[in-house]
Amino acid sequence: EVEEDLMDKFVVEADCIPGGIDGEAPDRKQVLDRREIQGVLDFGQQIKSEGNEAFANENWEGALTRYCQGDELLKNYRAEPHLDKENKELKTMHRACLNNKANAALKMDQWQNALRAAEAALKLKQDDEKALFRKALALEGLGRTDEALETLDEVEQIALDMDEEFREAIMADVQERREEIKDIEKRAAVDYAKLFKALGSKEVFSAGRFLADGTSPPRALTAAEERKLKAMKDKQEYLAAKAKHDAEQLKKEGGQPAPRALPKEPEMPTPNRPAGLGYRRFERSRTITRPQAEQLLDQLLELYSDEDFQKKVHAEARAVLYETQPFLRRLKKTAFVVQQPLLAKWGFDETEEGLQEMMICLNDHTLKDTKLRAKADETTKMLYGGEDGMWGIDAA
Repeated sequence: EVEEDLMDKFVVEADCIPGGIDGEAPDRKQVLDRREIQGVLDFGQQIKSEGNEAFANENWEGALTRYCQGDELLKNYRAEPHLDKENKELKTMHRACLNNKANAALKMDQWQNALRAAEAALKLKQDDEKALFRKALALEGLGRTDEALETLDEVEQIALDMDEEFREAIMADVQERREEIKDIEKRAAVDYAKLFKALGSKEVFSAGRFLADGTSPPRALTAAEERKLKAMKDKQEYLAAKAKHDAEQLKKEGGQPAPRALPKEPEMPTPNRPAGLGYRRFERSRTITRPQAEQLLDQLLELYSDEDFQKKVHAEARAVLYETQPFLRRLKKTAFVVQQPLLAKWGFDETEEGLQEMMICLNDHTLKDTKLRAKADETTKMLYGGEDGMWGIDAA
């Protein structure tokens, strides 16, 4: 077992932010002696084994968390230069953790996370066929089918130098993915052809043009996009059927249908008040630690305090004569311009849902930490234009 003092030293947070806070891990790794590096290897093996057990039980989230921990641990250390065996073991274990991290992310449709993990594994071993194959799956999920097919070609080239048993198994997997990609593209092409024919019969397209605006047809839907579209349609059909059933039941009981809800007013998610009453049930893809929350709040405060941003917020307030709801509609668009790069940096989706998730992650810490709550209030104050802007309307 790992000695307790070493285990305490090597404990890592399961933040699962790809590549750490600033992207890549530092080039300078902490150099450890034989005893310390063995502690890292033992603890890394323990984390990896727990991840494998969770994966075998189809607990994808639990597995991903453990593999993230393994990655964050192993990438920060190396053994003294003369300890060749230990350095080789460390590199092999880190590559295995990254491969498993990519596989778990694929199971959760986290294509970008899977791609980053696979590419990190390939930096450790360029001809890692597992990492290449998982990179191809991630690219397929992202809709980058041309790149996925090119990556599958690389896997095939590596397989040619393997023993016959392994070569045949890998070739079969590669061929299956190629056929799946081509099948998706073929189905999408048929659907688009039907659409164009229908639109053409209605004279939607002007003469001499392919599309009305002169652009090419949209790209084929990926497998993930097709599943998402189907889920949205199923949900809409279910909600429509449920509403009809409820109305019929109410009519039978002699009641009156509920009045139609008014359009929802815009909400501005902030660290202390993530938008939406049900935000705690929001599907999470990652968490952040307390130090990361403080750093993220500092970065938001710096962005919102920028002179150009403040001028834009004040201009938006004046343009709507300081009316709350019109101002919020404008502020959401203005703020998202500066928020979007930060979302990308921290590994959140560059969407309103990603912004919501980031604010929920911050709220996990501002709820129980008065210092962070005060800093979050200062951040929100600058978001609304400070003392000279619309600060205070969010509390109404």
